[in-house]
Amino acid sequence: MKKIFLLFFLATITTITHAQKNDYLVSYDGIGALKLGLSKAELEKLLKINITLRHIGVDEVYVETIKAKYLGADVSLHLFRSEEKVAILEGVSTSSPLCKTADGIGTGTDQSTIINKFENDLLIIHPDYEEDKPNSNQITITLAGINDYRSGITFTLVNKKVISIKVAPTPEFRDRE
Repeated sequence: MKKIFLLFFLATITTITHAQKNDYLVSYDGIGALKLGLSKAELEKLLKINITLRHIGVDEVYVETIKAKYLGADVSLHLFRSEEKVAILEGVSTSSPLCKTADGIGTGTDQSTIINKFENDLLIIHPDYEEDKPNSNQITITLAGINDYRSGITFTLVNKKVISIKVAPTPEFRDRE
């Protein structure tokens, strides 16, 4: 009986650990259950919050960023006004160490690890700019989807270490078909 209980306990712990990792999994689709394309109403239900839009639907602005908590992780929700004039999730970003790619890339990962891990993928690497001058301490690496080049995971690095991750359409290909 003790052996059966022990096996059941280990199986339960393994299942819970796997589910928790998926809750924070960064992919081309989003972060965990925060999938790109979710409507404002779906986000409110998922996050159990009321989202008040200050720009979309109020004036001619088509984008809005909302700060929120997703299972304890701080996230920024980047909303976009669709053709139907509904706010949808176009991007999500975070600096939380809980959120990582399936390969384990997350906050604190160094630049060489990203390049080595994704050497066969499309990487767009460029410095960030301050007042039209490159910032030598900060770069951006965008991992663009091979099957759908519009989707991307962007890593912002300072001193060659990841400080934030954003999942959104790649800016380089956003409006191209």
